[in-house]
Amino acid sequence: MKKYIMLLLILAAGCSPQKKGEQKSESSMLSINDATITSLTESIMAEKPGADKQLLEKGLRHAASLWRSEDGTATEFSDFVKASYIADPAKRKEVFLKISNFFESLSGNFNEITLDLRKNLDEATGEIDDVDRMFGTYSPGSHLSDDLYSNKIAFYIALNFPYYSLEEKETKGPSWSREEWAMARMGDMFVSRVPAELS
Repeated sequence: MKKYIMLLLILAAGCSPQKKGEQKSESSMLSINDATITSLTESIMAEKPGADKQLLEKGLRHAASLWRSEDGTATEFSDFVKASYIADPAKRKEVFLKISNFFESLSGNFNEITLDLRKNLDEATGEIDDVDRMFGTYSPGSHLSDDLYSNKIAFYIALNFPYYSLEEKETKGPSWSREEWAMARMGDMFVSRVPAELS
């Protein structure tokens, strides 16, 4: 009986949350407040009066929701937004097409690498060695999302091509063009942020 109680205590201790991890996740959160978003909106609208205010606010709020302390301070966020926001619809379309091509290239090349790494597992090429299994389970794109946050591409996309909820898509979608749908779909790429160690 004592062995079972000891085993239960060990299991319970292993399942309890760790305080250090909780402190780390709380400290990494950086709140970009409404006052900062309002100030940035007014500043950009004054500098670029033709900007779509509703789209700007949506992009600002979305990018701010993804920003963490390791990405920079609130001032650095403001500087990034001022330098990165695309107000001109023609320029936005041009950038959208570039980003689409970049992601097609990334996806296609990651797929080709994965197929090459798994070839000995998926095709009858001979005896399967441990190294075949090791490379076959390797995923070259597993930390891509984290890398895109680190180099600020994710924030650039979130700012200029914000995320729309399903409800918003159902309401606004019937009047959208194919291009507007494609831009909304690009906004779906960075809806939430999962740390690399969890992906």
